[in-house]
Amino acid sequence: MSRLRERWYGLLLLAYPPSYRQQRGAEIQATLADASQAETGPRLLALRQAASLVASGLRTRARLAAGGSAGRLWRSGLQLGVLLLLLSQVSADLGSQWAEKLWGRSQHLLAPPDPVALLPILAAVSLLRGRVRHALVLSTLTATVWLSPFGSGLGVVGPGPGLSAAGWPGATLYLLPVLLLGLLAWRQPSAPPRSWLWLLVPILAAVDAAATGYTVNAAGGMVTWLVVRVVLVGALVVVPLDPRPAIAATILLVPELAASLGVLGTPQPIVGFLVPGALSLVLAAAAIWGTRRLART
Repeated sequence: MSRLRERWYGLLLLAYPPSYRQQRGAEIQATLADASQAETGPRLLALRQAASLVASGLRTRARLAAGGSAGRLWRSGLQLGVLLLLLSQVSADLGSQWAEKLWGRSQHLLAPPDPVALLPILAAVSLLRGRVRHALVLSTLTATVWLSPFGSGLGVVGPGPGLSAAGWPGATLYLLPVLLLGLLAWRQPSAPPRSWLWLLVPILAAVDAAATGYTVNAAGGMVTWLVVRVVLVGALVVVPLDPRPAIAATILLVPELAASLGVLGTPQPIVGFLVPGALSLVLAAAAIWGTRRLART
């Protein structure tokens, strides 16, 4: 097997969990090497083989995460959804800090970083390391600061801190992680760690917002908005293999649903509420179906 093909198969094996790759990675690569030497068919067969390898890896990840329990699968999906919410907070915070820095420069003023901005970052890092209770404490502090009338205005959707009718959509982004982390900490105080590469998500979203000069709910620019839509569709596609992305996507849409509730009492089109609402229902139904299907197998 050529070195290029070996690297290609090694990249595809990343679809499998690290523990599985350590135990059976060499065996899978040896099988693929034998198959590639005997391969005489068209390139389409190689593409099908690659797709089958990725699908098998995703299915293996879901089965190991479930451990024979649908409840564990749901907790893993909820943890991923909370992580996405925390990363949205970090992205909004980075964008806010950057905007304040630019404003201070235009006014010839020094705009020091807000120390409160570290709270959502530390919460996201804690959850990445699997420390659910630490993330719960930090998320609770973040929500308290946001809801306080003396807070620093970390809101993403609402006009600022405080519990007003207009501020509830923004508060959802901060209250929902506290609620879900409380449920997770009660049933599962710790969780398997995730890759540090997740921290690139808020950085890229903040760069997108700064580069395009267009912000969507203060959490990213138009490119981020489009990528999120592609990811939501992808979560539906992989439901038969792993329903956890659909669970996480449903959680991620809740703040957008809360924000879209504001269009119901205004002349704006009601489609602003119906589209995310319908997508949330489809994702939730798909997640329930996928979880039951995986539990039965």
